Amino acid sequence: MDREGESSFDFEHLESNMEQLREQLVQLFLKKKDFLDDEVVHLSQKLDQHILVIQSKMMQKK
Repeated sequence: MDREGESSFDFEHLESNMEQLREQLVQLFLKKKDFLDDEVVHLSQKLDQHILVIQSKMMQKK
């Protein structure tokens, strides 16, 4: 597999993980019903970090 194909796979994997984290966050919030719950905040921060990685990779492609 060439570098472009590898990057494409990595990006798809990152997007898939981001979507899974987002869904987990939604479900956790619906359970806790509190944006300030420690678990909700932690998962939200994890999702934020993941989004930053994706944005960084997108900027590298340009």
